[in-house]
Amino acid sequence: MYEPKKSKGKIVLILLLLLLLGVGGYFGVQYYFKEVKEKETPQKESEQKEVFEDLSDAQVSYVLSKINFYDGMLPYGNFDENTLNNELALRFVDSVRDVEYVDFTKGTSLSKVEEILKRYFGPKVHFNSEESTCQDANNCFYYNQEEKKYTKLNVATYPYKTKNVYVSGKREVTTKKIIVQVRQLYYIDTQNGSSPMQFYNQVESAINNQAPLFDLLAMYGNEATNEVHYDNTFNQAYQANLGNIPIVTYSFAYQSGGYYLEKVEK
Repeated sequence: MYEPKKSKGKIVLILLLLLLLGVGGYFGVQYYFKEVKEKETPQKESEQKEVFEDLSDAQVSYVLSKINFYDGMLPYGNFDENTLNNELALRFVDSVRDVEYVDFTKGTSLSKVEEILKRYFGPKVHFNSEESTCQDANNCFYYNQEEKKYTKLNVATYPYKTKNVYVSGKREVTTKKIIVQVRQLYYIDTQNGSSPMQFYNQVESAINNQAPLFDLLAMYGNEATNEVHYDNTFNQAYQANLGNIPIVTYSFAYQSGGYYLEKVEK
């Protein structure tokens, strides 16, 4: 027997199912193309998340050795690419004279100065030559415009040294930038090959021979002079004064296959 009401109900049900399938398919297609578009559209550099990895022991040793090169120039405060002025740049070149074979008392060319700065601060470093720059009367660089050469009257001495104790470090995976934190102490280099005994937490205190943060000889006597026990005595004194030793952050940028100092935050 023919039942028109039931047939009409079935038709309505089929139409509703087709409508639901159509709507679901539409949103499914839209979602798919949205996913594809997001994958194909690269994020802007400012929107990309930085991903860091821990440094290996070899990387830590490498970065600490580089820090020692720069510390002769940067003891007085923060540093970034905007503070590499004439005085700091020339002082740095002078501080690595034994490594780079320069002698300002005989004259060093502007091109040599620029070459050394690019080796340590990267190929993008900019240096403005000036007539002269003086930190004090005994440490003054004079520039000869005609010969394009710097000279100074005497050989500068940089008696203070830094001892950096590694705290933490990380490397950004994409840019390869390295950020390292160290606790930094200063001492006076006696030039006699013996291990330092007095340590300062400010470079001015070391230069002016003020009271040290700690004195290993006063604290541990002959034990501190014994090279076998020296590291142990230093570590004990270091741990005891941890709260008074400043943390310094060094950032190294990766450019043209090498690492260059980008920033120092003290």
